[in-house]
Amino acid sequence: MDRPSLRLQVFDVVEGGSRHPVLSRIFSAALITLILVNVGAAIFGTVPQVSRTYFVLFGWIEAISITVFAVEYVARLWICVEHPQARGMPAWKARLRYAVTPSAIIDFIAILPFFIVVFGGADVRTMVLIRLMRLFKLGRYST
Repeated sequence: MDRPSLRLQVFDVVEGGSRHPVLSRIFSAALITLILVNVGAAIFGTVPQVSRTYFVLFGWIEAISITVFAVEYVARLWICVEHPQARGMPAWKARLRYAVTPSAIIDFIAILPFFIVVFGGADVRTMVLIRLMRLFKLGRYST
């Protein structure tokens, strides 16, 4: 029996397939936890006293989150060609089709704070709002 490709195996874990159900649940639980930690940090970070006290911790949470969410976004772009609806489609078209879906747009918004910090800046309220939008990532795991 042929062994599935690495991309197909990653697809199975990320999309909750039947080949790796335990890994898939761990992956989902880890992302849900990270999203909730992020939302909590965004909310508590708006309280000046808490923000000053836990500034370094909030910075680490943000750095780890951006890294994980960016890797997840790139991985989903890579594996989307394995989706049954993408079969027979050129890879570039399948990736473009995925990139404009609501869940992919939400995933991109989740990593947007990094680009805002690197390429410009935004006021605190805008950054908090963008970070709170990470809560919408939970929609993927509600089924």
